[in-house]
Amino acid sequence: MPKVRFLKERLEVDVPDGTTILQAAVKAGAPEGDRCGGVCACSTCHVYVVKGFDDTSEIEDEEFDILDKAFDVRMESRLGCQAKIHGDVDVVISDESFQAFLDEHPDDAEKARAQRAAVLQGEREMAEDCRSLARFTLNGIPPMPAGMARLEVRFSVDADGLLDVSASEQTTGIEQHVEVKPSYGLSDEEVERMLLDAYEHAEHDMTARALREQRVEAQRILDATAQALERDAALLEEGERETIEAAMEAVHAAAAGDDHRVVQSRIEDLDRIGKPFAGRRMDRSIQQALSGQKLGDVERETAGATGIEPHLGPGEES
Repeated sequence: MPKVRFLKERLEVDVPDGTTILQAAVKAGAPEGDRCGGVCACSTCHVYVVKGFDDTSEIEDEEFDILDKAFDVRMESRLGCQAKIHGDVDVVISDESFQAFLDEHPDDAEKARAQRAAVLQGEREMAEDCRSLARFTLNGIPPMPAGMARLEVRFSVDADGLLDVSASEQTTGIEQHVEVKPSYGLSDEEVERMLLDAYEHAEHDMTARALREQRVEAQRILDATAQALERDAALLEEGERETIEAAMEAVHAAAAGDDHRVVQSRIEDLDRIGKPFAGRRMDRSIQQALSGQKLGDVERETAGATGIEPHLGPGEES
């Protein structure tokens, strides 16, 4: 059966041949809009098929007409309600469709603007092996790209031994706190048992933590790379997309395994393979930033800048 991967949401689902992308999104729980009910009357199910485009049904004139009215239309644009799947595809839900989904599902919109925090007690490396003391939610955080939110968490204990935990999102200043009043304490024997458990499981816990961290990093890199391929496809050289996507598949396969060293190695391979493409994207960003500025002004502003020399090749001058 064809496999559909929704890259931003890190979701994947197997569906029968001929299933539409919108039906796959519903099955996977992906946030794709559907204001018209899937009758090709609006563009709220607009998606980008960044891999496997040729494994979708042909675009009919009616779909072309609707896409003409959509926002940020690209070569890989499709309407989720019309694109039938005949092979494995990777899909990115457009901002237009995601916002439509949030408008249609206000409860999910509120969740998208929140960060959950958990307070734990214990000596083990993994959260599930520690004792839960409290949980609270930081609400009202505006939408931002994945990984951009920055939380600062502070702990303080008063004279009575009560623990106060506060968390704030650094870019917005939104703050929340909770006072932890454990219903029971720990005896000396329980504390000793926790320490012994941590010692006995130290090697396993460290390996499990390293694997979990590498999987998170792998998904972050995959998301960023997919978005770069989606947004700056015009900067790719011939055959480069296929090479990068093959490296992405290797990272995805390694992350499904249980060796954190293999995951790290595949991430490094993807970074190396994608570096020329990343360099062209950076060059274009610099050109856009410097557009309209005078050379003399730029030279004065960057006269004391450092960090450029290590990126130059042999014989090149800054």
